[in-house]
Amino acid sequence: MSQLNIHMTPEFSRKLARFMKLRGIATKSEAVRTAISEAVERVEAKPRTNWQEMRGIAAKYPHAPRKEWLTEDELWGDDGH
Repeated sequence: MSQLNIHMTPEFSRKLARFMKLRGIATKSEAVRTAISEAVERVEAKPRTNWQEMRGIAAKYPHAPRKEWLTEDELWGDDGH
């Protein structure tokens, strides 16, 4: 088994201790292994969005939407609209 040495900031150390307490994990090494395993599972399970496919999508729609109501009363009124 390989070994990993890390330098932890005080904030990271507090978060790791909180994670250990919430999960009932006794050692830091087990907590790090658990956190990494869960993170990998989440990334693999969630489909990634291809933002390039969405590029320019707003240009397909009109810049000034058609105004359907003339007044605020027409918008919220009960006149069948």
